[in-house]
Amino acid sequence: MYVRAPVIAGVLLSLAGAVLLYAEFESELPHSLHNETEWLALASSVSARTHASSLPTRLGVLLALHALHIYACLPLLHLTKVLYGMWLGLVWGWLCCVAWELLLFDCTSIWLFCKKDLSIDITRAVYVLVSWCTFRGDSLGDAH
Repeated sequence: MYVRAPVIAGVLLSLAGAVLLYAEFESELPHSLHNETEWLALASSVSARTHASSLPTRLGVLLALHALHIYACLPLLHLTKVLYGMWLGLVWGWLCCVAWELLLFDCTSIWLFCKKDLSIDITRAVYVLVSWCTFRGDSLGDAH
């Protein structure tokens, strides 16, 4: 019973997220990897619907979506990873994506196996991300 309940809850949460995501972005979802205008339309639609016009806001949206993909089994992770590249640029998007995913897995493994207080790690991660945003700033411009 203790194992089945979280698994069933995770599956139901994932299905609910998939239905909501598909209902919200059904018309904007790209159907081809080669059609750049569809991907740009998706990026601008997500930006408009989440009010993510500045770099820190976009970064917050990406990190929150990515955490939902990892912890709540939210589908369409590949779309979030494409948005990393479109909004932050190829190198910065890849670095941010990899660092955030490693941090999420690291915090999870520490919490599961060591039962260590995560407040220090999370505070350090937030500090690093805020420093990165301040260093990068909007002066480098948008990737698209």
